[in-house]
Amino acid sequence: MKTATLSIKIDPTVKHDAQHLAQQVGLPLGSLINGLLKDAIRKQSVTFSAHRERFPAEQMTPQMEKIIEQAEQDIKNGETIGPFDTVEDFRKALRA
Repeated sequence: MKTATLSIKIDPTVKHDAQHLAQQVGLPLGSLINGLLKDAIRKQSVTFSAHRERFPAEQMTPQMEKIIEQAEQDIKNGETIGPFDTVEDFRKALRA
């Protein structure tokens, strides 16, 4: 595989945290970055997320709160189906 060199300037803390992450997943930092870039290119999108300890959590929209509230009520009232032991059991429930 041919390689090219990319030089970028980043915050030292970001570099340290990225090296730590790469180490946790058993990759060199360059391989981690290469994989992240390939994934972004394949998906044609970039997603950023952060641990709650370091950044505030995103607030739910009122619509999402209503959806979750309804789902919790359905579970409480036994108005759900499943879990299923087999795919066929799942298909039968869908057809019912």
